[in-house]
Amino acid sequence: MRRVKLTLRSGPPSRVIERAAARLAPDLIAVGHSASLLDRFFLGSIARHVLRMDIGDVLVARAG
Repeated sequence: MRRVKLTLRSGPPSRVIERAAARLAPDLIAVGHSASLLDRFFLGSIARHVLRMDIGDVLVARAG
């Protein structure tokens, strides 16, 4: 059984996630998406960036 690894870094989120993904080779990256009622159907820039990366499975979940 594999363990979940929590990693906390400071810096621009998309760059930090990209570097961590390259270093850790995760099976899944989960990204939160907090949206107002107006932009409920659009992803934020960080979520879009992570989805464009060639890193495997990505889960984007809306907060709340």
